[in-house]
Amino acid sequence: MTKKLLNRRTSRGSRQIFDLRKLYLSEIVPTSEYNNFFDSSVTRFYGKVDLEANIIYPSEKFLVTLPNPNKKAPQTYYALNFVAKAFSDFREYYLKGINTGIVKQSPDALEIIEPVQGWESMHQLYASNIDDLYSVLVNNYLQRPRSSTGLENSYPKDFDHFMKSINHLLKSRGGAMKLSRSSFILSIRCPISTSGLAIEIGPNIDYANDKKKAKNLYENPNFDFYMNTLSKFGFMADVDYPGRIVADLASPAMQSYMEEFELTLDNLFETYYYKAGEYDYDLIRIYLSQFYNSYVTDYPIKSIVKKSGAIPSHKYSIQASNYRTSDKPIPTAGLKIICEKTTREIIQRQKLSEHDKETKYTDSYWLTTYAQMLNYELKNPLEQHNLNKVIKNSQDLKKNVDIEAATSYINGVFKMFRYPVNIISHKSTPNVQQSSATTTTTETTTSTATTTSGGSSGGY
Repeated sequence: MTKKLLNRRTSRGSRQIFDLRKLYLSEIVPTSEYNNFFDSSVTRFYGKVDLEANIIYPSEKFLVTLPNPNKKAPQTYYALNFVAKAFSDFREYYLKGINTGIVKQSPDALEIIEPVQGWESMHQLYASNIDDLYSVLVNNYLQRPRSSTGLENSYPKDFDHFMKSINHLLKSRGGAMKLSRSSFILSIRCPISTSGLAIEIGPNIDYANDKKKAKNLYENPNFDFYMNTLSKFGFMADVDYPGRIVADLASPAMQSYMEEFELTLDNLFETYYYKAGEYDYDLIRIYLSQFYNSYVTDYPIKSIVKKSGAIPSHKYSIQASNYRTSDKPIPTAGLKIICEKTTREIIQRQKLSEHDKETKYTDSYWLTTYAQMLNYELKNPLEQHNLNKVIKNSQDLKKNVDIEAATSYINGVFKMFRYPVNIISHKSTPNVQQSSATTTTTETTTSTATTTSGGSSGGY
């Protein structure tokens, strides 16, 4: 079975993947020998969620370049400043191990400390996700009528019709279509590299190649020194690919580097990260408006065929004459048919104007839409009755407090549905702490999220 695991690179079913992963971790990966393995299947929100379960992403102003002695490499790699400092010291220490003979010199040993991937821009990935989402909505749905999705939802003639069609689609498929930035950050399309806490180092190995991964890393004679050195400087090794290292925020070693920048676990996320939920409302409102205006630009005209009456007629056939005096066939009336009159109406689609946005599609409209979209993304945890309660409560908060209170309330309601546990751990894998999920309520609350975050507005 082990040999089969190591040599398979073909696609597998979910059950096979589970069984093979279990075998891989038990027989191939020396998880029992080290306490600094990072398992994303256990801590999948690591670096994406703060200690209060707010979805986060780093401010780019705290990124610094990683050491890269390969002058020929055109790429510059980044990590958060304290992570980069720890990595630089880790690399220097490892090089000393090579120079003193502790590390057996080989191409793998030398390459293992060269960065090949650092921070990735969440904004770029999210923008690509939005482009893909627009393409799916338009090309696979609005412009491709199907009876299964409702023919009436295709070719929308105006914004109201467009939003009705979007709602119909997302209500059934919203779990796979991440419109809000918060939901995108938690998705598999947003890797841990966007957190600024992860670095990939050589050698470059195909993630799916289990055999080569085991041979070049786990069976490397320097692996023990590698893992212990990572721990010494506050890093974990990804159990799926040990060449990917992740800052262990609970490690005293990593916390000592954080202290150099006046950081602790208590202030790290408030200082270095934005709360994605604080911008989701505006982004959803902007993107849906842009989706429609782009649709109007791409498809400015809608043609409608209308029925305008009917004309009775007969279907004639040619039959031979029954008269001997004539050999010429004569037409004979047969089946009576109805011919429908139709006319074609051409509608010029109109973009949303600023006047429309200010008078018709106000915060009241978008609060409803916002709550609906979050509910769709989370696969409809609220039935329509409870969703209506949340919408009404948000409308009341908007009227009596402000729009920030209303959106914060909606975020708070749906936050409870995002996670299987109430506490998000930022500890090494063996020390992951979990607590039971907290029950939720849709009753009115006036508590609002704190709006302090690092960097410039919106995180761009």
